[in-house]
Amino acid sequence: MWKNRKMKEVLLLQNKQKLEQYQARFLHVCLFVLVGGYLFFFSSPFWMPPDYSGVTASRIGEEQQAENRTIRLMKWDYCETQQNMEVILEIDSQAIDGIEHYTYRVMERNQGMVTATPVIERADLVVLHLENLPRKWAELSLQMRLPESKASAMNESGELGRFYTTRKAVHRVKKIEEQAPRQYEREVIEQTIQIHVQEIQSCEQRIAAEKQTISEAEETIRDLRSELKFETETEQLETQEQIHSVEAEEQAARERIQEQEQTIRELQEQNRLLKEKEKTI
Repeated sequence: MWKNRKMKEVLLLQNKQKLEQYQARFLHVCLFVLVGGYLFFFSSPFWMPPDYSGVTASRIGEEQQAENRTIRLMKWDYCETQQNMEVILEIDSQAIDGIEHYTYRVMERNQGMVTATPVIERADLVVLHLENLPRKWAELSLQMRLPESKASAMNESGELGRFYTTRKAVHRVKKIEEQAPRQYEREVIEQTIQIHVQEIQSCEQRIAAEKQTISEAEETIRDLRSELKFETETEQLETQEQIHSVEAEEQAARERIQEQEQTIRELQEQNRLLKEKEKTI
């Protein structure tokens, strides 16, 4: 009897020790996973791919307006071997304040300020070189501002425009070199022409969609009219209302086509004038 009790005590003790060992191992695994997770999270800039994008890159041709000025992004190039960038901003100013020189602030998402040097700064054109970029840069924000002394009560920061790029979206080139002002002017003209060509293509696509709408409307109207002779007077009134509604949609589509065609003509004329201007530069 005493031996049986002793054996039970030994077995209980062994089971308890095994349970404690299992709990200890489980705790160690949990701690390892927890610590590992924290380490991965805080070191994510080194582990995550460098083309991660938390912002939407500004498209070439994007415009922003402030203080009677329209700021248009015309170029954002990146040379990885030089770790430099070149940005061109076109300025359409209706302001009478006489300001032609601005301040520029470029920030990288994780690594702070980036040097921005104006190589050309005129009333209508700004060319910036961004130098000594961090090797692991991910996102850049470019802010253009009025000089601090010129900020207005309505615009205390003096901000005129803010543009973004990402490592994934930026246009890459093999080399960046400072050019003559007229070469930058030609670049702006050529880029503007290309933007207009893309807008014309979009207009043509919208016209094709509207023509499809008209075709479907005409078919629907034919079907509805063919049913009239088989309908009661009440049903005919309802069908006529449907026909009028579809006809209105068809007419609206035709008017939208005219608007798109007018836009195409205007863009084509602008491109013609730009090509003439380019010849004089």
